[in-house]
Amino acid sequence: MTRTIEWLAIFGICIVGPIASSAQTINVGTTSGLAGWTVPVSITVAPGTSTPVTAQNQISYDPTKISIATLANGSPDCTVSPSTGKSAGFAFLPAGCAGNLCNKVRAIVWNATNTTIPSGTLYTCKVKIGASVSPGTYALTNAAVQLVNGTATIVGTTGSSGSVTVVP
Repeated sequence: MTRTIEWLAIFGICIVGPIASSAQTINVGTTSGLAGWTVPVSITVAPGTSTPVTAQNQISYDPTKISIATLANGSPDCTVSPSTGKSAGFAFLPAGCAGNLCNKVRAIVWNATNTTIPSGTLYTCKVKIGASVSPGTYALTNAAVQLVNGTATIVGTTGSSGSVTVVP
């Protein structure tokens, strides 16, 4: 039985449908830098034998230590990889947050032609390291991970979290 895709407000996409059995991955990378730096982190996808056309995940972080950089328009400084041939939407969470009140970013990668997402970098975000943050490793926690194929079937998806290491 096929169900439909339901679109919710502010990228709150809920994919409802049958779940395929083979596991695929969306992984948040690791990066490092000095206090006060802005550093890139890549989010990668390994679709395995599935043919996903849409991907989504959330990255949580401690905004008192690190944060996803913000563009002039107030949106997350994240960019979909050109190799995907896809569009993307990025939003800070919780909805309506600003500054240190934001502790997550949601990403959705899609296009209208249902072309398959290739293996490799899905998107990249810039991470700001606080100016007075002590050396250490700070989590970029990956959650709400989904890959969806062209028939709106969720393919079994897992993911790993990443981190930012602040060096002395």
